[in-house]
Amino acid sequence: MSEIRRETTLPSDPEEVWHAISDERELERWLGEEVELDPVEGGEVRVVTDGEERTGTVEEVEDGSRLVFTWSRPEGDSRVELTVYPHDDGARLVVVESLPATGAPMASAAEWTSSLTALHGSLTFALA
Repeated sequence: MSEIRRETTLPSDPEEVWHAISDERELERWLGEEVELDPVEGGEVRVVTDGEERTGTVEEVEDGSRLVFTWSRPEGDSRVELTVYPHDDGARLVVVESLPATGAPMASAAEWTSSLTALHGSLTFALA
């Protein structure tokens, strides 16, 4: 397994960031064109990005702070952890994706960098 870790500080309170990572309509603003998410343990996940569909299952939920799910990738399933922390400037979001040994960590890292940039823009726009 390889691990991709990305962190960003967002100019929003932790509750707003939690909403952005746990609400399927908000996820469609920054993670994929189509998102279905049932944010409860055992809930289903479906994300379509650039025509690629990933499906999976929610493994853990700590309401307001942590969401963990698996999703399918062409090279095998990976595990995604999204954790929200309070921060002096708003909230800190940490994303960790554990990829199978055959995964493409550079491609996944670039995808998360792009997605988190979109999230930042989405939350900044919502504040305006």
